Amino acid sequence: MPVSSAAMLPQRLRDLVAFMVGVRTLQHALVLLSLILLPSIFHEANYRENFHWPADAPPRVSNAFMTWDAQHYLYLSQHAYEPGHPSVALYPLWPWLIAAATPLFGGARLAAALVLAAGLSVVAAVLLRRMAARKLGDGAADTALALFLVQPAAFFFGLPYAESLFLVLCLVVVDRLESGHLLAAGAVGFFVPLVRPPGAFIVFPIAVAALLAWRADRRWRWSYLVAVALPLLGVVAHAALLYWKTGDPFASTTIQAQYVGRGSLARLLDPVTVLREFLDFGPHHEFRRSPLDRAFFALFVASLPAILVRLGPVHFAFALPMGLVTGIAQGGFTCFLRYLAVVFPAFLVWGQLLNHPRAAALRPLLLGGLLALQVMLAILHANNYWVA
Repeated sequence: MPVSSAAMLPQRLRDLVAFMVGVRTLQHALVLLSLILLPSIFHEANYRENFHWPADAPPRVSNAFMTWDAQHYLYLSQHAYEPGHPSVALYPLWPWLIAAATPLFGGARLAAALVLAAGLSVVAAVLLRRMAARKLGDGAADTALALFLVQPAAFFFGLPYAESLFLVLCLVVVDRLESGHLLAAGAVGFFVPLVRPPGAFIVFPIAVAALLAWRADRRWRWSYLVAVALPLLGVVAHAALLYWKTGDPFASTTIQAQYVGRGSLARLLDPVTVLREFLDFGPHHEFRRSPLDRAFFALFVASLPAILVRLGPVHFAFALPMGLVTGIAQGGFTCFLRYLAVVFPAFLVWGQLLNHPRAAALRPLLLGGLLALQVMLAILHANNYWVA
């Protein structure tokens, strides 16, 4: 007797959770193995030059799992914003969650952050798979999820970075918008600007959904306005927190401007410079001249029409600012791989394309190649090389 889709769902969910746990375990095992077998590749100069906490701490095995921004998040999970401190550049919700979970792990902040990030990444995968199946069907959904899991920057979802939390919140917002629950979407959207700088862009899909709802029944409801206002209140709440702790409501932007990879929305008004930078790439994946960042940016831009046509205006309103605007705003397209990692509509349309029967022979080669690239970047990142 055939098994219904509803009956298969729990088994599919169990398989997905088991696979995600296996992926995260393998990721961390390979990182540890690189420290043992390839000790010479550890970039101690980068370790010394960049912020790490405690400041006088020598390199340890645990540092492989809290490099770069992770150090700032772990610092903020114990210390409040301080005027002029470089960690002020990062946003507060993720370190607050780490702080809240730390007592459950006997005071081990790194363990709390790793488990939280891994758990949230599983939730994100489940939400993404469910959304993809609803819009594209099971076959394309499986391919889209596979692409999402093997993308080059996916290893960040298993580290003490804010990516997993950010992605879960964004998926919930878009899911609620597609279900017609604008007020619930706005309530979740309030927290998105408290996670990462591009979080403020979540107001665009909410505003588009509100406009579509108004066009459908020709009645403007107060809940539409509240839904749009809530993410903006999140931005105001972050500014108020900064003012309370540092005396400067724009302290995060001020500190970010001191970073080498600083971005600016003003770059959107200078397309000539952006085009010149796009064409100025080197042979290696490096901070500002990465051909890999540019290749994925070009692929994403080419996918925008498909996102609009196949997924609809809400997904498009999410993807456009999160991917295109953020990519352009970063000087030299710095970190685009990591910014793209949370732009889930792109993986949905790529999954549908790759699920075509004519792509059957290409599919395992592409997925395997992307996974190998992800593993290589994860190992380099753990050894204090910049990768995204």
